[in-house]
Amino acid sequence: SSFMTYKDDHLYIGYFHSSQNGVLKKYAMELGGNIQNTIFQLNGMDIESGLAITSATIPKQTQGMAFYYDKLFMSQSLGILPSQLVLFDDSINQGKEYQKDAAMLSFKLPRMLEQIYIYDDQIYMLFESAAYAYRDLPSISVDRILTMNISELRRLVNEELQELIDRYKTRLSV
Repeated sequence: SSFMTYKDDHLYIGYFHSSQNGVLKKYAMELGGNIQNTIFQLNGMDIESGLAITSATIPKQTQGMAFYYDKLFMSQSLGILPSQLVLFDDSINQGKEYQKDAAMLSFKLPRMLEQIYIYDDQIYMLFESAAYAYRDLPSISVDRILTMNISELRRLVNEELQELIDRYKTRLSV
């Protein structure tokens, strides 16, 4: 696995792929914290193992994910290219796939964004760009955990959407 998160008694595990879609799998958890096992037959033998209850494709280069109520943030990055933070509806629980063209919001961030975590309306972002192997490469190296207030982000997005609607209405009235 490349990254994971937890929500509502389920473990979500994501698999990174650099040039094609990755995979996100959802596992049911037991009260003690173990993945719920299923018994299945293989070559005439009973096998007990944790099996994913749902699987969905995710965009290529996904490095991290974090749930925010009924939304899902994913971080994407590859090498020295700019990273992206992408916001989706919580589709995996609706039997849908996460595809870039279905994203609610996407914006660029400095290179090598990896893990993300949400706590108290803040999204915390961890970058690999300041690691010893990469810090001398050209471009911005982020050597701190960056935070962003999600309510403020929502406000800015709503203002931008309203501005687009107003421009569209102005064009229609001309």
